[in-house]
Amino acid sequence: MSKRKITDLSKIKFKPFDNYGSVIPGMNWHKISYSRENGGQGTYILKMDPGAKSFPHQHTGYEEFLMLDGELNDPDNKVFKKGDF
Repeated sequence: MSKRKITDLSKIKFKPFDNYGSVIPGMNWHKISYSRENGGQGTYILKMDPGAKSFPHQHTGYEEFLMLDGELNDPDNKVFKKGDF
């Protein structure tokens, strides 16, 4: 498999989340295959500090995420908890 990529989660380096132009306080990410030039498709690991909030935004395609720890309160009042996918 020439396109296989294995990411060791214990060795990744997070950078400030700047996907919308400016840095969002309390949010950091590690890009795996994500590219804005590719229409915003791909995978990244997002780490949010307690109380951090993302900017309001819309998705033109699918959004998938796995909650590794903590909780996420979505704008539609859905609460995602550890283990939710």
